Amino acid sequence: MASSHVTVGSGDHHVLALHGWFGSARGWGALPDYLDGSAYTYVFMDLRGYGDRQEVTGEFTMAEAAADAVALADELGWERFSMIGHSMSGQAVQHVLLRAPGRVRRLVALNPVPATGIRFDEEGWALFSGAADSRERRSMIITITTGNRLPRAFIDRIVQHSLDNSTVEAFGAYLRSWAKTDISGRSRAIRPRSRSSSESTTRRCRCG
Repeated sequence: MASSHVTVGSGDHHVLALHGWFGSARGWGALPDYLDGSAYTYVFMDLRGYGDRQEVTGEFTMAEAAADAVALADELGWERFSMIGHSMSGQAVQHVLLRAPGRVRRLVALNPVPATGIRFDEEGWALFSGAADSRERRSMIITITTGNRLPRAFIDRIVQHSLDNSTVEAFGAYLRSWAKTDISGRSRAIRPRSRSSSESTTRRCRCG
């Protein structure tokens, strides 16, 4: 696969991190500075159409992102690994678990899109689906989804990062995938073999 990623640490516990709708491999802010690189190796991956992979074409779906994640783990020589998924990739990492359940040690979803997708009303869908080529609508989405608590300068920074690090095609297509895909039935069918070998965790954060 044509991959681009950022590596932090060199520990034995391997962790693959997938960014959110407004993010990229380099869009995690100061988080990488606070990670334990002695115990863990973190790899932050760009999804197709994002970051250094903006020229990589595809279907731009959560299933495809999961396939790329497993392919990157193979490329890195990782037989077992944990997953972190933010926002839309909170659903993508569940696709990884469906694809390779025996390889995932732990699953952490940050402010995730659920396995059920998201049911929008007409007004909400118009806002989100119109954001691919609109700075104003991207800004409105960040403002609304974070409870109108973030300063304007911070919102502008998130929006500018998303504009610089995603293609219009990818941004729009991923929305249709994560919003309208329901894998909850398949996800519920997977049971961890033991808490020590595999567990799922959801964390909510006020991230873009």
